[in-house]
Amino acid sequence: MTRRIHVATAAACALATALVLAASAVFPGSAFAAVSAVYTASAIPTYENPATGVIEDSAGQSNVASGESMVESIVHQSALIERDTDGELYASSRFKLADQISAISFETSADGSTYAPAAGAQMQTGTDAATGTATADYRLPIPGEGATIRCSMDVI
Repeated sequence: MTRRIHVATAAACALATALVLAASAVFPGSAFAAVSAVYTASAIPTYENPATGVIEDSAGQSNVASGESMVESIVHQSALIERDTDGELYASSRFKLADQISAISFETSADGSTYAPAAGAQMQTGTDAATGTATADYRLPIPGEGATIRCSMDVI
């Protein structure tokens, strides 16, 4: 069964500034980095499209409670946002129950209504310390800090 998961991000840039200032105090002198800012953002998992309120899953309105429960069980509520030295933005999101999902694909939207495919790369796997379940982290380019990420996956 394929499920569509929407993840909206909201970023806090003040943390990135604090991290850069702290790093320059610890490592004085010139530095060249592939990443110019890294900070966390809230990820808001939702089964429906947050811009339109439409359920885009094949199960439709008939299975909203089950779909919402799955989304909240799988998508971690925190994301990592990176801005590279060219100004490109990337989001990394953790998926729980990774051993029970497959065929993951991503699309992103700046406005929540027009989506474009995004190449998500699996960065690492692990185990959630609190629950003992398998996790997988995915990183993908995003069009802006307020981007909506649409994820489709098969739930095993």
